[in-house]
Amino acid sequence: MGIETTQRIEKLPHSFQMHSSMCLALKNLVDRVMRIFPEIEAARPGSTTGIQTLCLLNKALEKAKLLLQYCSESSKLYMAVTGDAILKRGCSAKRLLEQSLADIRTMVPTALAIKILEVLQDLRSTELSLESSEEEAGKAIRGLMKQSTSSSVSSDEITGFHFAALMLQLSTPEAIVIERRSLKSLYTKLGECDGNKRQILKYLLYLLKKHEKIIWSDHKETSLRQHQSVNESVCASVAEAGCSEEHNATLPEKFKCPRSLTVMYDPVIISSGHTFERMWIQRWFDEGNDTCPISKRVLDDFTLQSNVAMKDQISKWCKKHGLDVQDPAMTHTNASQNLDFSIASFTSSLYNIPDLSCFTSRDFSSSFTTDSPSYSKMSKGGYFMPMQTIASESGTEVTDSTHHSEVEIEPLCELTKLPWEAQVKVVQDVRSLFEKDSRAVRSVSPSKFLEPLITFLKNAHERNGTEGDIVKSGLDLLLTFLSGNRKAIESLEKNLFEMLSIFLLSELEAEEALNVLEVLSNHPNSLSKITSTSSLSSLLKIAESGAQHLQEQAMITLKNLSSSNEICQEMVSLGFVHKLTYFLQQGVFSKQSIIILKNLCNTEKGRVCVTETPGCLASIAELLDSNVPEELENAISILLQLCVEKIEYCYLVVREGLNIYSSLLLISNNGTEEAKVGASELLRALEEVVEEEEESSTTKEEATVETTSQVVVAPVTYQEPIVTTPSPKKSGFFGLKFSSLKKKKIKS
Repeated sequence: MGIETTQRIEKLPHSFQMHSSMCLALKNLVDRVMRIFPEIEAARPGSTTGIQTLCLLNKALEKAKLLLQYCSESSKLYMAVTGDAILKRGCSAKRLLEQSLADIRTMVPTALAIKILEVLQDLRSTELSLESSEEEAGKAIRGLMKQSTSSSVSSDEITGFHFAALMLQLSTPEAIVIERRSLKSLYTKLGECDGNKRQILKYLLYLLKKHEKIIWSDHKETSLRQHQSVNESVCASVAEAGCSEEHNATLPEKFKCPRSLTVMYDPVIISSGHTFERMWIQRWFDEGNDTCPISKRVLDDFTLQSNVAMKDQISKWCKKHGLDVQDPAMTHTNASQNLDFSIASFTSSLYNIPDLSCFTSRDFSSSFTTDSPSYSKMSKGGYFMPMQTIASESGTEVTDSTHHSEVEIEPLCELTKLPWEAQVKVVQDVRSLFEKDSRAVRSVSPSKFLEPLITFLKNAHERNGTEGDIVKSGLDLLLTFLSGNRKAIESLEKNLFEMLSIFLLSELEAEEALNVLEVLSNHPNSLSKITSTSSLSSLLKIAESGAQHLQEQAMITLKNLSSSNEICQEMVSLGFVHKLTYFLQQGVFSKQSIIILKNLCNTEKGRVCVTETPGCLASIAELLDSNVPEELENAISILLQLCVEKIEYCYLVVREGLNIYSSLLLISNNGTEEAKVGASELLRALEEVVEEEEESSTTKEEATVETTSQVVVAPVTYQEPIVTTPSPKKSGFFGLKFSSLKKKKIKS
């Protein structure tokens, strides 16, 4: 049953006609459940209750799958009208999944129960909802249904339907044909008993038919104007570029990327349910944005999922119309390399950029000063065009700040050729510019910006330590640049990380270097490069130092770095567990320390070190009485992970945490939702060990009694038998009694 069900459920649709946001969220939850479903079946909760719960879980999965399949195939108009009902079905399926998993969690081994708990937490934190555009479209269509169904077409109906068509992307003849087929298919599937639904579908078909002629008419007129206004040469260039403004009239709106407004080459769906061109939405996320560009909703998942159905439709449409859509990533790269800037990207003011090609290093060294007109002119505009106002040769000022994001500029391209004082001035000016206009950061080519800046930092540091303020200024510029351009972090070389590790040891530059490292510690591409330097040891030394303004920031950076298992291995080798134990015992940096220990326990080396370090488990157990929910939850997570790993660790946990049972019982009744669940699981894990210990003790006592009985029964010639009663053995761990605290096991 398990394999068949798994194969059936795993074939979920990848794209949806409507309610994409809700469906993607539900699909992710179903996928999570299906990953552990075979293990749940293998656990064989064999009681009547267990079988019933397993059937409920299977029913919930089927219910969710049917809803997802329905939303991928059904009519857009009908789903817009019945949006509230579909949302209720989705919430019902989610609630049923949550209920059945919560019940079955108590009937499986602890290791599997922990996996189920993680899925349960995701289920509880996920909120299903409809997008505002879908709700507006449904409201408009329901408004039309309340009006007269006469054969005449009123202006209100036209306005209402076109509004709904725009929201549902039903603005092309192809989309209308697909929608009509979907409505007829639904109508055919419904029986006579579904009179109300059939009536709604009949009216939607009637409404679609009334307005289909108008849409066809608009489409033909637009196509005619298009062919009249665009000659063959322009069409060829349009095909090469992907799409032009003139050609957009015939291009289905759903084929355009909302970010670039051009036809999509590689459409992908994000977690909000909206579709974008891969390159443009990836750039949106790389720039540090964590929201959907359309719905403005904050996203937790930045996964890009290919919209295969959309790409197939675009391919067919382009083939039909003789267009060849090129990869925008390749087009953008070639344009940047060839500096093929169009008139649309520049205004006439760009032709006033000072030409620095005539200057040589000798010219600068012999006659250049910070007060010279050449420096003034260059510092005002030569490096920063088009981000700043520049002085033209005629003496008038021309401003162009609207197009700087369309091209890559090179504000530090000639930095190393300038005198030292001029270099310092340029770095300060660029930093001020970036602080005033954060968008300017994204207009800079990372490779041509970082190399001269790193050289500048190296030269400043080598000036016998007398350039501390200048190094700080350069590091501040680097921080501003990396904070506003996450993509640039990927291109950082190892020499920068080595330089930062050196700056950490300097009292003058440690704070600025730490600021940069904290940003880098949040980027996965930087973790291995940070490990290759001595930064880990330096950060730990800062945390142990008396520099209070740096200590917490150093711990936050270490916490971020501990997300990598590779770095965790290095931390264990450097003796981090002993230091973190000391922090917990002293009550400092507990929040960061417990998270780092939790991450260290994700490795075998870390778990062994945590259990073998004196006082570590006791310090973790003491956090069970913490008033900070996050600290308490992480402490429970560590102890639970250890107890599930090895039974020997359970004995150590009980021995180190003398009051652990009373603390866990208190948490299971009064803690946060997550803490309650974790405490209950930990109590259950420890209870199983208690029972095993008691069974072992009982077996030993029975064996002793049996041996003694045999001695008594044996014939004795010269002496009366003396019966020796063995001393009673205390139950529980290490002589501690826990019988009064034990819970009754749920009957299977």
